[in-house]
Formats: sequence, structure tokens, C-alpha cells
Amino acid sequence: MNVDVDDIRIMNQRLTRLEKMQEARQVTDRRQAEFTEHVRRISEVYTHEAAIRTMSDPSADDEMKATAWRSIRFSAAQAWTDEIVMEAVRIGTTANDPWLRADIWRQAHANHTNPLLLQPLLQALANDPDASVRSEAAETLDLYIDEFGVREALQSAGQFDASPDVREQAMSSLQGPDGGY
Repeated sequence: MNVDVDDIRIMNQRLTRLEKMQEARQVTDRRQAEFTEHVRRISEVYTHEAAIRTMSDPSADDEMKATAWRSIRFSAAQAWTDEIVMEAVRIGTTANDPWLRADIWRQAHANHTNPLLLQPLLQALANDPDASVRSEAAETLDLYIDEFGVREALQSAGQFDASPDVREQAMSSLQGPDGGY
């Protein structure tokens, strides 16, 4: 069997890429498991009222508030008070953890919208350094597709974002809400 040196080099490059992909999957899986365990530990069974109290509690950390935001996600529109939405926006725009920022925008994709979310979502799509955050913002913006500037922002991200995942999500969001509440 004749093996070309170039073939060996190409196979080694492919093997290296596959190993890196596997390492990335393991990191993602480990991070998800850690987060799930953290949520399990910090979560009291959130009643609607407890979640609302947590969002307003200055002593609650951002992760506790994100858990509360997830609980409020499908609540009646009245639960999405400006105070609660602005606290979610604060976390989505200032948290150091990109997973937490992405989760805030993911949970904002719910049964209703709030105008206070629009500009922060557009800012996240255009400027967040993390692709997962930009992708979640793009997905949630499908709920705001008829608002001023949203189509243009999604078209721009769909053409020019550095991440293929963000480009794909932005193009999908241009079709409007996908029912993925």
C-alpha cells in the first residue's frame, strides 16, 4: 500500500480538527451539566409570585434572577412589568457570562413582547462578542420583525456576521416567529 505524505498530513489535520470538536462538545456538555446542577441547587420551586419577588430582590444574584426570568417567561403579560423586563435587560447586557446573557435573550422569546427589549436585542445582535448571544438575540427578534430597524438588522447579520450560526439564525428570523416559544 502506497501512502502519500500529503495524505498523511491531511489525515492528521482532519484528526486534529475532530479532536478539537470533541473537546468543545465535552466542554459544552460539562458546562450544561454544571448549570443544570446549579439551577437545581438554587431553585426553590418558583411560584409566579416568588419569581417576581426574586427579580425585584437586590440581594438575588444574576443566576437566581435568570432562573426567575425563565419561570416568568410564559406568565401573563401583566407579569412582564417594566421593572422585571428592565432587570432581565440589565442581566442580558451586563452579565460577564455569555451563557447567562444568551439565556436571558432565549427566555425573552415567549408568548408576548415588550418594547423595552427591542433596542437591547438589536444591540446584542450587532455588538455582543459571543456568537451564542447574537444568535439568541436574532432568534428572539423574529417576534419584533415588523418593528422599525429589525428587518435591516437581521439582514445585515444574515449577510455579515462572523458566525455561520448567527447568519443562519438571522436569515431564519426574517421569516417571522417560528413558534419555538
